[in-house]
Amino acid sequence: MQALTACLSLLLTALLPAPSAVAAVPAGFAETVLATDLRLGTGMEFAPDGRLFVLSQDGVVRIVSDGRLLPTPFLRLPGVDARGERGLLGLTFDPAFAVNGYVYLYYTVGGTSPHNRVSRVVASGDVALTSGGALVETVLMELEPLRSDSFIHNGGALAFGPDGMLHIAVGDNAAGARAQTLDNRFGKILRIARNGTVPLDNPFVGRGAEGANRAIWALGLRNPFALTFSRAGVLHINDVGQNAWEEVDVGRAGANYGWPTTEGPTTDSRFTSPLYAYAHSGTGVTGCAITGGAFYEPPVPGYPSDHVGDYFFADYCSNWIKRRDASGTVSDVVTSSAANPIAVEVGPDGDVHYLTRRPDSGSTLVRVDFTGGSAATITGQPSSTTVSVGEPAVFSVTAVGAAPLSYQWQRNGVDVPGATAATYRLASATSTDSGARFRVVVRNATSTATSAAATLTVTSDRRPSAVISTPAAGATYAGGTTITFAGSGSDPEDGTLPATALTWRIDFHHADHTHPFLPPVSGVSSGSAAVPVSGHVDSNVWYRIHLQVRDSAGLVGESFRDVVPRTAGLTVTTVPAGLRVDVDGQPRTAPYTESAVVGLRRSLAAPLVQQAGGVEYEFAGWSDGGAASHDITTAATATTYTATYRARGRILTLTPAADTTARQQAPTTAGGALSSLAADTQSVTGDPATRVTSYLRFSVPALAAGESIASAALSLQVTNATGDGPELWRTADSWSESALTWAAGQPARTGTAAVGDFGSMATGRVSTPVTGVTGAGQVSLQLFADSGDGVTVASREAVAESRPQLRLLVRTASGPSAPTSVTAVRSDAARTATLRWAPPTTDGGTAITGYRVSRDGFDTAAVGPWSTTVAATARELTFTGLAPGSTYLLAVQAVTAGTTGPAGTALVTMAGRTLTLVATADTMAREQVPTTAYGSATTLLADGQEVSGVPSRVSSYLRFPVPALAAGESVAASRLVLRVTNPTTDGPVLWRTATSWSESALTWSSGQPVRTGTAAVGDFPALANGRATTQVAGVTGAGEVSLQLHAPTGDGVAFSSREVPAAADRPTLVVSVAPPP
Repeated sequence: MQALTACLSLLLTALLPAPSAVAAVPAGFAETVLATDLRLGTGMEFAPDGRLFVLSQDGVVRIVSDGRLLPTPFLRLPGVDARGERGLLGLTFDPAFAVNGYVYLYYTVGGTSPHNRVSRVVASGDVALTSGGALVETVLMELEPLRSDSFIHNGGALAFGPDGMLHIAVGDNAAGARAQTLDNRFGKILRIARNGTVPLDNPFVGRGAEGANRAIWALGLRNPFALTFSRAGVLHINDVGQNAWEEVDVGRAGANYGWPTTEGPTTDSRFTSPLYAYAHSGTGVTGCAITGGAFYEPPVPGYPSDHVGDYFFADYCSNWIKRRDASGTVSDVVTSSAANPIAVEVGPDGDVHYLTRRPDSGSTLVRVDFTGGSAATITGQPSSTTVSVGEPAVFSVTAVGAAPLSYQWQRNGVDVPGATAATYRLASATSTDSGARFRVVVRNATSTATSAAATLTVTSDRRPSAVISTPAAGATYAGGTTITFAGSGSDPEDGTLPATALTWRIDFHHADHTHPFLPPVSGVSSGSAAVPVSGHVDSNVWYRIHLQVRDSAGLVGESFRDVVPRTAGLTVTTVPAGLRVDVDGQPRTAPYTESAVVGLRRSLAAPLVQQAGGVEYEFAGWSDGGAASHDITTAATATTYTATYRARGRILTLTPAADTTARQQAPTTAGGALSSLAADTQSVTGDPATRVTSYLRFSVPALAAGESIASAALSLQVTNATGDGPELWRTADSWSESALTWAAGQPARTGTAAVGDFGSMATGRVSTPVTGVTGAGQVSLQLFADSGDGVTVASREAVAESRPQLRLLVRTASGPSAPTSVTAVRSDAARTATLRWAPPTTDGGTAITGYRVSRDGFDTAAVGPWSTTVAATARELTFTGLAPGSTYLLAVQAVTAGTTGPAGTALVTMAGRTLTLVATADTMAREQVPTTAYGSATTLLADGQEVSGVPSRVSSYLRFPVPALAAGESVAASRLVLRVTNPTTDGPVLWRTATSWSESALTWSSGQPVRTGTAAVGDFPALANGRATTQVAGVTGAGEVSLQLHAPTGDGVAFSSREVPAAADRPTLVVSVAPPP
């Protein structure tokens, strides 16, 4: 029996619903298939000379010229990592392609450190230029290494803007939080020159981005799948959403599109709301994965004039292509027939082209033609088919034309009574039906079209049967477990079918759609698939194992088996309740509860500071002891995680005691009774005397003892937007609403500089900081327009929710703030990381006495989370013994006599990799039952005690396989991890033993392996219930590692074996592998 083992990754955008058999294009349009059975396509692009370049995920580029697929590929990229959603993902052409032939590519480089790359090749006719048989390639950009546990969200789209700069779409690699920071390029749009250099006018140059990150042009994206510029230079970004929204965003320098804090339409002024978004459910346009997009702006339009300038876009799992016009109206282009469209382009011929992608049938290239008439037209011909005697035979046709269309099927040229639909079904084929030819005549009021004839072949051979023997019906899984499958095929004529007749496929189902998981693999009768610990976190999911068998006559039999998840309740809450927490990067209001898949890695994050109910809170700690932001693994039982906060201030919201407007055009009129305020310098009809300014006065009450104002902000309800809002100036407060006019009563300014400045102000509530508000008294502010783009806002005479507000953050001295400028620098050779910091912005009114410095994770000595306190003058600390391949959260907190402040943190990942090896065998030997083997026990023991004078010692044995290392790699450290279920004050000692033992044969009286050394290789101290770990010495490379757990005292311990259901509870050997020096 052959076997297959595959490590699988979850694809989040390659969604696979069942395709429809009926095409639907608007009247006057028709589809033409240009190429079929292409490799799994990822995109396409028209060259300036009219040729169409089609990309395949595995690194092959094909050319379609004059409607014909050329036989020789343009190129085959070597070393492409095409796992999951990695691979060749983007292509575009140099603006001067006609002169230099430059073609730009975005693809995933394989090897020990997979990453995405942007490079340039040269077109030489219909092939890429080579030298000595090797591709001539210029590398322009190497992106950061990809996560080893995530093969998704790579982006990959490329597009040149009208400024001649190359724009690059990069996905978040399933780590949403990285999309919001400038210290990496994930979840961003990048902008570089054609030679790979960073333009100095990029928006974050000198504003937080350093080094290669200066290429960042926009941020806050999840999986930007398509980039398209209009002729006017407008950039549209198609960003694939998570569970709720798909977005079309307008590209703007410096924009933040909000992921993962928000997705879909937003009123949060920090983020740029999408131009257009559609939901995954509900009324109107719905879908679940936006893909290709293109503006309809061909040199010579082939479609009606109302299509020109429209934006065409596709949804992969809803099988449609739509267009959006300048007014925002969305119309159908192709529905139901676009089987998983992955790319949309407009050809120089004026026709829309789209590329489909289905893992079970490859990719198809389709052109949508405008016929201009109402004549009935066949767009999809019926296909010949082979069935067994007694089976149904089905023929279908697709057609377009002016409605209504009528259908009449014919058999051998003779009408079939009652066969008047687009699909004809022969209920039970007989041998006399073999060779019959079926066609259909389609008519409307003005025309008739006749399809090609399809031939029915009826065989006496019977269809084979597919039987899945493993897993059993009702099987379940958890993250990190392995799904084993096995099956067979039998045929009435051929008998038992060989493994070469079997084809397996595993799909990952989510609600009403599927994700490819294991692509079709033939020639094996069994295999196993490792379920990832990251990916889709919803619980309405399952894996479906498909087995297809084919007999010698070409007949196919199929069966499937579902494997459903084990779930448990996951609750995240806060003290006090109602605060915000981030679960997997998305904001939730606590308490938040869901049914979670057991064994999946989830991320929890508590904002260090947040405001709610008029109070400011600072984070104090998680119930599981994790850092403010940390990962958890979903437990097998319902679990609650609690973030505790402490109050450190209150929000004081004041409305104006007075406000008014002074207008130059009405210089003696007081505006104190108006329901709106304005600020403007604009001239109206040439009259320069049209300036407007407004004043607001707030009364700040006396504060309690020990309180102080930490910050202030003015919040206004904008009713007429501006691109350049007014400045704020402090003024004397001796004015009244009834007396202040343009001509008299305007108060004098009390400072030499503005105390605030509104930038762009959209309609809605907008805030800006106000400096200089320090305590009780009157605060009078002037709204002074410094440009002609004026603004109008609601006054205190408006409805309560629209009135101006002065929001004060009032704090009581409660401790220091977090240290600032926190950075970490690692040394892979020394296995160290140095954490550096600067003092907090405030000590909270009490002198800082020191700094508490800590790290999470385990070092090479298997020492877990660790902390120390250093002097108040310290500004750095070096952590030693850090394990290769491990990621550590390093933290520093200021300490005063009364409290410890919030943490400043830095994340550091050491070079190398970590092997987490699950025991392949484990058992125990018990002195009281000396002839019994315990290889199937779910609990193992180690004990040296006597019970009532009866010897009752117990030893346990574990065996782990260490795989071969790559050239130059070495083992830096290893540690054993157990799930303790009965604690001890003196844990067992570890001894290396011979590996030649079996679970079924090892007992106390026979089969115990000999020790292979003269000293123990590890020692557990006192052990509490839960996960425990200790260092294991002597693991140096590939081979089996066998360990005896020997109890030196009578205080024994119990722990979970490899037979327990939860993968996270099984014994594991964690091996840290250092990279080549």
